[in-house]
Amino acid sequence: MEKVSIIIPAYNAEKYLEQCLDSVCEQTQTYKNIEILIVNDGSTDSTGKIIEKYASKDSRIQFFHNENHGVSYSRNYAIEHSTGTYIAPVDSDDIIAPGYIEILVQMIEKYHAEMAATGVVKEKDYNPTDFSKGVTEVFKGDQATAQLWGKYEGFFWGKIYLANLIKQHSLRMNEKAAICEDLLFNVEYMKYCDTAVFYSGKQYFYRQVSNSATYNLKNLKWFSVLKTYRVIMEELKDTPSYNTAANAYLMTLTEARYRAHLLKKEHPELERKVNRELKRMSPQMKNFSGKEKIKFFLSMYFAAPVRAYHRRKV
Repeated sequence: MEKVSIIIPAYNAEKYLEQCLDSVCEQTQTYKNIEILIVNDGSTDSTGKIIEKYASKDSRIQFFHNENHGVSYSRNYAIEHSTGTYIAPVDSDDIIAPGYIEILVQMIEKYHAEMAATGVVKEKDYNPTDFSKGVTEVFKGDQATAQLWGKYEGFFWGKIYLANLIKQHSLRMNEKAAICEDLLFNVEYMKYCDTAVFYSGKQYFYRQVSNSATYNLKNLKWFSVLKTYRVIMEELKDTPSYNTAANAYLMTLTEARYRAHLLKKEHPELERKVNRELKRMSPQMKNFSGKEKIKFFLSMYFAAPVRAYHRRKV
C-alpha cells in the first residue's frame, strides 16, 4: 500500500474547512497509508486554529503557516514537502467521497497509469447522495491530453499524480498565472504520460462559490488567462491536441471579449487586446464542428444571457 500525499492549500477557509478535513481524514477506513499536508496561506480568520485542532487529533496531518502568496505557491510548497508515492490535491472548500483515495490508487496501479481522475459533482451546496458509482475508461497518448478539455478536465484537484514524475521533471504550478494555472500544469505533466484513467463515478465534490475570482466578471487578474493559454498553445504545437486546445481557447476568448467590454471605460486596451487575439486565432474556426460553431456564435453575440445561464446554479 503506497503512501498518498493529500495536499490542501487553505486561505480564509473557516466556513468549509472542517467538512473538507472530515472527508479526508475518513479515507483511512478504506486506504490507510496517507499523509495530509495543509498549507495555511496567511489566513486572517480561524483557518489556522481549525488546522491545529485537527492536527492535534490526527498524527498524519502536517501543517504549515505561511504568509499569503496565493494558491499556486501553497500547492508547490506542499509538493516539495510531500513524501508519498502519489500526490492527490484537494481544495479546502471541497469534499471527497468515502473510498475516493482507494479508487484512485486502484486505477493508477491496475492500468500502470501516470494519472487517474474521477467524475466531479459541481454544486453550491453539498449533498452526499450526489456521489455516485461509474465505469472506468483508459486513454493513451494524445487522447489522454485531449481529455483535459473533456472527461476529466484540466483542474488540479479530482486527480492523483505520480510524485516522482512531478519531482523528476521539476513540474510546478505557475505562480504568476491567476487563471488556468491548473490546466497549464496538467498540459506539462501529460507530456510525460502514456496512460491516464478516468472513473466516471462522481467521487469529488467541487463547491461552486459565487464570489470567487473566476466568477467576478470585472476581475482584471482573470485576463492572465490569455497569457497562460498562449503558453499552452506553444506547449502543444505540432501535436494532435493542438486543435482541441485551440478550440477551447477561442471559446475562452469569447468570455474575455465580454469581460473586456464590461471594463471598456476603465481599461479600453483590454478590448483591443482581446480582439487582436480573436483575429489571430480565427483561422482555427475551420476545425469547429457544427455544434462548436453554434456555441461560438452564441457566446460571441449573446454573451450576457449565455453567461447568466452558466451561472444559474452559483
